[in-house]
Amino acid sequence: MNLNPFELVNVFISIGLLSILRHRRDSLSLMMALFVCGTFHYSFAVFALLSSDSSRLLTTMHNEGSGLLASFSTLAVLIVAFGILGQRAYEAYSMGIGDKGKSRRVALFIIFVMVALLVGYLLNYRAGDRSQLINVMSVMAMLLLVMLAYLSLSGNLTLNFSWLGISLFVLGVIVAIAAYEVWSYQSWSWFQNSSGEVVYRASSVLFNPNLFGFWASFVYIASAYGMHAHWDRRRSLLLGMMLASCAVYLSGSRSSAALLLGVLVLSAALTRGRRQWAPLVVLPATILIVYTVSALFDSNPHWRAITVLGERFAEAPLHLANYVLRFFDQGVDVPPEVEISIEGRFIGEGMDAGWLVLYQDTGWVGQMAVFLVAALILARAMYLCWARPGPASAYSLGLLLYCLLTGLVMRFQVFPVWLFTGLAFVIFLVRSRLAIRLPKATGG
Repeated sequence: MNLNPFELVNVFISIGLLSILRHRRDSLSLMMALFVCGTFHYSFAVFALLSSDSSRLLTTMHNEGSGLLASFSTLAVLIVAFGILGQRAYEAYSMGIGDKGKSRRVALFIIFVMVALLVGYLLNYRAGDRSQLINVMSVMAMLLLVMLAYLSLSGNLTLNFSWLGISLFVLGVIVAIAAYEVWSYQSWSWFQNSSGEVVYRASSVLFNPNLFGFWASFVYIASAYGMHAHWDRRRSLLLGMMLASCAVYLSGSRSSAALLLGVLVLSAALTRGRRQWAPLVVLPATILIVYTVSALFDSNPHWRAITVLGERFAEAPLHLANYVLRFFDQGVDVPPEVEISIEGRFIGEGMDAGWLVLYQDTGWVGQMAVFLVAALILARAMYLCWARPGPASAYSLGLLLYCLLTGLVMRFQVFPVWLFTGLAFVIFLVRSRLAIRLPKATGG
């Protein structure tokens, strides 16, 4: 494991998060600390953009991954946060807070699933494959987070916006970094399309463009719910949605954009009131605005790099349709980069689909056990949409669906995807136990 001086930023971030957790151990602080920890785990790579040899540095960092300082800094935050959750879970259970019998059944069920994962791993063990062990441990850590959160997050939690201004500023900086990556041609992820143009995709502080798009969608869904529930903060939260839309655009992640759009359609359909369609409009409208503005200055090669990303989104439905039609008509032309982007998710050792990777690592035993957990949580979320209709239930279901469907196009075993997915489950569990006071959006 290498020692990267850029990773000192991770040390400072972790010290700040540990300081917060020392003084504030409420549920909101725990979840925010874990989210921030996952968000900035790879932030050290941003400093490579300031180097004259940024291309070589970025390539080296992506080949080596996080080094000693980043890994141990993040691990320290995770251990402390999981320790606090474990302590609270033990106290809640021993004091008889909540339904003790139900808590025991849930804990035993998740432990059973974790054992099934371990058995599946042993039955499908690949000698010398370190990634297989890491993948299985990551899924088990996600399940452990879900279990501890279910047992411990039983107190009331009042949402507040004291950090909204700072959060929007940080989001703006993250988007600015992404724009600079594309503008200056310093993206780690780039390729030449069949038209001969180079496509630059931004990663910002998330290290990978698809992960950046996933993270931005997570932020967008949170902002969309916030605007419904807190209409008095609509301007700030609208800005959050627009910045998150810009992040999705700059990531060039078509799968993230498509899944997010589908989730927004569902959430809007399950929400009532004149503002229900606003989040569904903001995403495509912002993407169209960014594309239009960049197209006006298309003669400038830097602006052209941004315009190409918009064309990538616009052409995606046609390319996907042609890819499907090719199975019936071999004369249909599909660009080679489209074939790679689709088939690379499902075929070969480097496939990205998390559910397929789970099957590869643990067989049917592990995959069906995790699928059962996801199905039960999803069924509970659908029941809440019927029993307690409103923005909270709709967007909880939307966030769950987004994370689960992301497993079709991205590995949820990698960090911080498993952490963000676990947090989505935690948010729903808090909601389902009525342990969070979520104000209802008025019809208006």
